[in-house]
Amino acid sequence: MHIQFIFRPLEDLEGSLMALYGWYADVFTLDAEARALFTKLAGEEKTHVALVQYEKKLVTKNLALFGDVDVDLQDVRHLTAAAQSLTRATPRPSLEEAVCIALEFERSAAESHLRTAMKQANPDLGKLLTALCQGDKEHIAGLEAFAQKRGISAAARPA
Repeated sequence: MHIQFIFRPLEDLEGSLMALYGWYADVFTLDAEARALFTKLAGEEKTHVALVQYEKKLVTKNLALFGDVDVDLQDVRHLTAAAQSLTRATPRPSLEEAVCIALEFERSAAESHLRTAMKQANPDLGKLLTALCQGDKEHIAGLEAFAQKRGISAAARPA
């Protein structure tokens, strides 16, 4: 499939994570540190959405410079649906559950595979994608540090 068709699913995923983390910030409003963590994550996901939108515009205006990619969007769509369903979850998650869920999303291989496919379509796009990948690594590190500080041992498992 042509690279232009992968941006919408990636944008949907980033937007769903933004909404989920924003909801977690509201759920843990009485815990200033947890609220700050999830508010920060939500804000960074908003930045990721904007970066994906920029990349989409870049590709759309220069279709001839970009080729086809071999990618299965099923995992991305599954993660998006999972994130969306969690924002309506009842009962609300415990802090430990929320941190572990966030780590599962951030450690997911789906986004990584999609970005790898995008780099294959045009290596110059790789520079822009590096920002998204670095952001995910920072999310994982921040969540793991928070988990360790709070004694959430289940979240400390390797990716």
